[in-house]
Amino acid sequence: MKLSLPMIAEKLNFAVLSELPKGASKELRLNRPVFYTDEKVLKADTLYICKGLSLPAKISAEDGCALICIGFPEKTASNRAINDILILDKDVDIFKLGNAVNKIFDFYDNLEEEQKLLSGELNPTAVLAGLLKKSIETGSLDRRSLDSELKQVLGWSNTGDFKVLLARASSQTKSSLGAFCKSLINEYPGIIAFVYQQSIVIVTNLFRKFQEENYQKLLQFLQENNYRIGISNGFSSIYDTGMFYRQARIALDFGVTQEAEKLDAAPQQPEDSGERLPETPEEAQIPEIFYFSDFALSYILDKATEEFDQHELSSPIYLRLEKYDREYNTDYLKTLKVYLFNNQNAVQTAKDLYIHRATIIYRIKRICEIGQTDLADPQELLHLYLTFQLLER
Repeated sequence: MKLSLPMIAEKLNFAVLSELPKGASKELRLNRPVFYTDEKVLKADTLYICKGLSLPAKISAEDGCALICIGFPEKTASNRAINDILILDKDVDIFKLGNAVNKIFDFYDNLEEEQKLLSGELNPTAVLAGLLKKSIETGSLDRRSLDSELKQVLGWSNTGDFKVLLARASSQTKSSLGAFCKSLINEYPGIIAFVYQQSIVIVTNLFRKFQEENYQKLLQFLQENNYRIGISNGFSSIYDTGMFYRQARIALDFGVTQEAEKLDAAPQQPEDSGERLPETPEEAQIPEIFYFSDFALSYILDKATEEFDQHELSSPIYLRLEKYDREYNTDYLKTLKVYLFNNQNAVQTAKDLYIHRATIIYRIKRICEIGQTDLADPQELLHLYLTFQLLER
């Protein structure tokens, strides 16, 4: 996509601007930037990036060229020969500036692709994508239009075996979201796909036209192109796409965050080990696929602690045992945790703790006395389990 200098200046917010362009053309005519070398004539419709001091005292310019200049040039250099000129602070790094400007072009290229995808120019499921995107954004859904498009374009009814996939590019991804979304639609015609909030939303229906084999190929295709994927639970009505989009988003957000935390917490290798540690999450190969079912409990616990501290939500049984352990230097909480996580299997608990089964039975009896419980009430057991989960976060 061609841009104008004002469009670039509007988004170029990382640098301190010394001077904004005055009367710069808003015509979309500039291609991606080139670094100025020693040209005597600046070519038409070309965007140059340079340092002010590198410009010669005299320079001519063809109509429509533009210049982003780091530091003020010699007064005689521009001499009004260049109408579109943006001058930045002299300390801006020229290569960072080049990357920033190219990212602005990427943004508009992606926006253009998205508009084409939703216009139907490149996407036979454009109307479906627009309807589902609106349902995600607003919660409202034109069911009659959706039913008609589903039947006509994909041969689906509004019931099936649906899943929402949310694909987010890693920093290693080269193509724009719009371009990649177009390639997905071309490669896998039995899906609905669209760009939303810097990610790609994909709706699959394993009940019709898109069998398990194709679904696995789709996942592999996304992984091979450096996309991470959040996957919702399955659902039977396409009217619920908005709800299950949230599941896919939660899975992706929680999955990437938790895996990154694990990498940060991993022990560092000695400097002389001869092995290089990964420098980024991408390089460290964070898993690419995350299922909502694996993170539902984490989400519940996160929501539970929005208003209360973990200890405020703790089981009274846990708190009694915690106080006793602290006062008498015992370790009943650890025993209880292993016992609960082994589904109250005393034999397995004894093995895990390397103690005799009779000792476990005695400890469980004391835990019941101190905690004032018989460990038989399902609600008490659930509260204890959640307490251990909360306090280990």
